[in-house]
Amino acid sequence: MTMLAELKLSAVGQIEQNGLLPKGRVLEYLQQGERATEIGPSLVLQNHLSKLLLETGYVSLALGSWSGYATHAKSEKRQERYNFNIRDNLHMVVEKGDAVGKKYQLSEGWYEIDTVSNLVQKFEPDSDLDSLNVRKQILSNFLVLDELKKRLKMAGKTFHTLGNSWSYPTTKDRNLIFLLEPGNQIQYQPGYYTLAQLEQWLEHDTGAVIR
Repeated sequence: MTMLAELKLSAVGQIEQNGLLPKGRVLEYLQQGERATEIGPSLVLQNHLSKLLLETGYVSLALGSWSGYATHAKSEKRQERYNFNIRDNLHMVVEKGDAVGKKYQLSEGWYEIDTVSNLVQKFEPDSDLDSLNVRKQILSNFLVLDELKKRLKMAGKTFHTLGNSWSYPTTKDRNLIFLLEPGNQIQYQPGYYTLAQLEQWLEHDTGAVIR
């Protein structure tokens, strides 16, 4: 078994043991968001929201389509403190035949982030076996990434960021791709990479990361 396969197997077991996060965690995030800069407004970031939805068990919502990457948190305190007239950017997009539309009986269209909050409050997390397996497979990517980051640092392969941005695959293997900004950009190139490509960089100093 390869190092990556061993790490992923261990990660899946850890996710099963930990169980679901309480839905209050994602509801709190939808309300308060996070501070992207010290002086800017609090934002709900799509990557962070999707990960929280997975962790709390709302798999179909997490895997739904989104337009934009962030939206301003729906907070009265924020409205009082920041007098900005900027439209919200992040929307959940429901298209014909989407699983999320069928599950929550939503017609085609764009939905504001308040709709996501209402759905989480109204419905329980997905409990069917397929959703639970998908959740484990996707979340295991993040635990494996954490271990790879430690090993890359030990090997002297520095990076400015790794995994701050990520994307779902178009394939069915549930392997995410993560944004890497290497410290040494003369030898290594920034981009989105799979865990296998990052392992190849770590173990053999070869592959897609090399210029």
